[in-house]
Order: sequence, then structure tokens, then C-alpha cells
Amino acid sequence: AGQDLDADAVIKHCAASMAHFKVPKRVIFVDALPKNPSGKLLKRELRQRYVGGATLDQAVQKSFAG
Repeated sequence: AGQDLDADAVIKHCAASMAHFKVPKRVIFVDALPKNPSGKLLKRELRQRYVGGATLDQAVQKSFAG
């Protein structure tokens, strides 16, 4: 409580305690996650917001190609 997080700190913590292929490449902080009326996470909406409608695999491939 009372502490701030930044994306670099989260990635560094993960790198220290996880296998390299499991470490996130980016971290996005949001106020709330989109959920349906029964409380399930709407992954499709998250992908559209943060990846731009492309699938997650396509977005990752673009980041490695460029």
C-alpha cells in the first residue's frame, strides 16, 4: 500500500523470478478490466483496445519483424 509501480520494475521482477520466455515484453496499467455481466474477463475487447484488432500472435510477429 502506498507504493507506485512502473512497467520496468514489473518486468525486472519477472525476469529475476521467471524463465526468460515467460517474462512479459510490455506491461500496461489500466483502471479497470472489461468484464461481461457474469464477471468474466472480455479478452477479445482487451485485444481490440491494446493490439488494434489484430490477434496477439500477429502483434508479436510484427514487433519482431520491425
